[in-house]
Amino acid sequence: MAVQMVCHVGFVVNDLERSLEWFTKVLGFQVERQIRELSGESMSAVTGFENSRLKMARVSTGNGCSIELDQYVSPAGSDDPPTRHQNDVRASHVGIQVDDVHAEYQRLSELGVKFAGPPPVKLDNEYPWANCAVFLQDPDGNWIELLERNRPPAG
Repeated sequence: MAVQMVCHVGFVVNDLERSLEWFTKVLGFQVERQIRELSGESMSAVTGFENSRLKMARVSTGNGCSIELDQYVSPAGSDDPPTRHQNDVRASHVGIQVDDVHAEYQRLSELGVKFAGPPPVKLDNEYPWANCAVFLQDPDGNWIELLERNRPPAG
């Protein structure tokens, strides 16, 4: 297999409309694909669930990689047991590069976004290592890492 690129990361959510609004209004993503409901034999084959029906949308920053938001209508998913910590097995996260982690922490905290903790002191690491990072959660508890790093070297 020759991997060409990572085209999207997916999160299963409880309320697609709420999540779409959160990703666009709170984090500033653009809607790449409007909400669409998918079902039928093809979707059941893809998901592995009989009579599968889900709502799906995608958000993006326009750089080629997007976040797919999926709400399973049938069969509805479970939040039991919940994955509450980013070190839990099966916990996943998406990393989003921003210009200033401390400024985004302040802005998002004022909007009520839940963080694992405040950002640390900025370092001056060599690219691609992060100089500063912080973890936050979306309304469904999916982990998102905001990170700040130096520009790639020329050439």
